Amino acid sequence: MNQLNHVAFCGGGSGGHIIPSIAIAEELMQRLPAATVSFFTSSRPIDEFILKSTGLPSHRVDVVPQPMKSSGRRLAYVGSIAKSLRLCRRQFKQKRPNVVVGMGGFASVPGVIAAWSLGIPVILFEANALLGKANQRMARFASTILHGLPPQTKLDGTRARSQHASSRTIGVPVRARFRPAPGRHRIATPLNEKDFVQLLIIGGSQGAKRLNELVHAALSQSRELNDVVRIVHQTGETDLESVRAGYDEVYADAEVRPFIDNMADEMAKADLVISRAGANSLAEIASIGRASILVPLSTSADSHQLINGRYFVSAKAAELIDETDSEAVNHLAQSLTRLCQKQQERMRMAAAASQLASVDAATAFVDYMQELAARCQSAQKRKAWRHR
Repeated sequence: MNQLNHVAFCGGGSGGHIIPSIAIAEELMQRLPAATVSFFTSSRPIDEFILKSTGLPSHRVDVVPQPMKSSGRRLAYVGSIAKSLRLCRRQFKQKRPNVVVGMGGFASVPGVIAAWSLGIPVILFEANALLGKANQRMARFASTILHGLPPQTKLDGTRARSQHASSRTIGVPVRARFRPAPGRHRIATPLNEKDFVQLLIIGGSQGAKRLNELVHAALSQSRELNDVVRIVHQTGETDLESVRAGYDEVYADAEVRPFIDNMADEMAKADLVISRAGANSLAEIASIGRASILVPLSTSADSHQLINGRYFVSAKAAELIDETDSEAVNHLAQSLTRLCQKQQERMRMAAAASQLASVDAATAFVDYMQELAARCQSAQKRKAWRHR
């Protein structure tokens, strides 16, 4: 009998937590069509929006609400954790997963603890170069931690605590549409094969207000690119109209969308990407093989986006703009102008990015889940035999 017939993914609150789990689920369903998956996510609308677009035969359960920002409501938050823990235990008892995967973030906590309490093996996944706070706290309940980007030191030179003894780096799982044909990477079309530069601007699954503002200001300083640049810009719902109005002032040839459903297609058309530096975005950029200008989210926990971005910069796969720098607009305008004008530099960066791709990460993840489920099943059989 197959040891892996049901997997539960716990985590949510952003595309960075949801999308890698979808990539793993796609691989699992392709390899084992009879297997089922469940998603235990946050109550944030972005989770439901992303999951609905997949068509996966999944069971979705809202767990922890967004943590309250007022310290005076901590008891209420603890109560919500306890309620979600009971919910996860009840669901796991009704349909027991072979493996529970904690994808990080506050929404992963109840499912991970519930699985551990029921003797269900747990895998934690950390996409970023630094171990997140939820994964640090949940490490004691896990069989292993699988890393997306290679673990890096914090800005103060220390490592995030709770490094697991059996951790390994496998890369960030990307959805099937981002995976190139075996043995090759999709590198951007040289500029001399078309008469314009396609620029893709993405601020993550929910957009990014500061990034949108920086891009508008930088393009306002680079009007000489108006005749050679075509733009597709994902803004998020909140900034949609203001960004459109800004392009009416600066660039006529810009397509502005609140959310891009098929990011792989848009990225494959692009010559240059401006993006945040979340691990999922970086993995997709690398898988397609694109030059990029990264603008890390300055408020990310422990500055993990900055550390992610520096990893790509060290490989000469990207340039980085610090959005807190008083000269950020000028630096972005200069990088944008230079890279739009220098085809060969873009091509070198694209090739370097492709070397960081982890197109087999989803396959490796499913391999490990099968291995873990088989080990646990064998251990249970041995235990049952000893007690006969």
